[in-house]
Amino acid sequence: MSTLTYIIGWPLLAAVVLAFVPRSLRVVMRGVALGATLISALLALKMFLSFETGVSGYQFEQTIPWVSALGISYHMGVDGINVGLVLMGAIVAFAAACVSWEVKNREKEFYILLLVMTGGILGAFASLDLFFFYFFHELALVPTFIMIGIWGRGEQKNYATFQITLYLSIGALIALAGLILLYLQSGAGTFDIPKLTEHLRQNPLAAKAQNLIFPLLLFGFGILVSLWPFHTWAPLGYASAPSPTAMLHAGVLKKFGLYGLIRIALPLLPDAAQSWMHIVAWLCLGNLVYCGWVAMR
Repeated sequence: MSTLTYIIGWPLLAAVVLAFVPRSLRVVMRGVALGATLISALLALKMFLSFETGVSGYQFEQTIPWVSALGISYHMGVDGINVGLVLMGAIVAFAAACVSWEVKNREKEFYILLLVMTGGILGAFASLDLFFFYFFHELALVPTFIMIGIWGRGEQKNYATFQITLYLSIGALIALAGLILLYLQSGAGTFDIPKLTEHLRQNPLAAKAQNLIFPLLLFGFGILVSLWPFHTWAPLGYASAPSPTAMLHAGVLKKFGLYGLIRIALPLLPDAAQSWMHIVAWLCLGNLVYCGWVAMR
């Protein structure tokens, strides 16, 4: 079994274990969360140090067929793009577990959601299958809404919960539409990213199809990373979130959108990426200038 599976599996297994721990055992709940995230962080560090630079292809791979008729498989692996992201996610998750002492009510539910969020984040960055890529992201995203709504702070926490749920759900649905269209239009009959990449390298999509799919991925993933002008959910959402949730979402999960564009949109839809680049540049300029003005204000 791949090291990646253990890195992803420990937090998820710990979440299941906590479901059977009595609420009165607060020290045990915290110890399980700290232990699981620490093990994941140590395994991720070992994987990072063992990663062979200058070697093409993916390392620490594991593939388990799941729905063969649709070309869906549990496929994990890392290369130079995501090996650092997995390490970053594991370290921030352990740090988030360390500062979770601030939560005083419904601690059991909080730690379960924190561990599920951690497993989802690590799985999303390590997945080389579009289905699991999206599934793990949603597994990490949904606990964010719940944690802000229940353990958030400030007078506007309910409004912040509504806003972040609305924005990020819309962004996720737009990205999902783009991924489904990519699967259907490619004709490869697989969700496996390396196979899909190789197929589209030999049989590129028509420009019309690319220009239809690329903006869906751009704006779907863009909303997830608070791309201007779809950024208004972020300041209030992070201000209202409990510290561990804000650490994981702002520090790690928010990078998923950019990672999705780099891993999927740019290599699989190169012609559309080229034609949309001037729009991306203006959006980036909006991020820089407008957010700079807001920061000064």
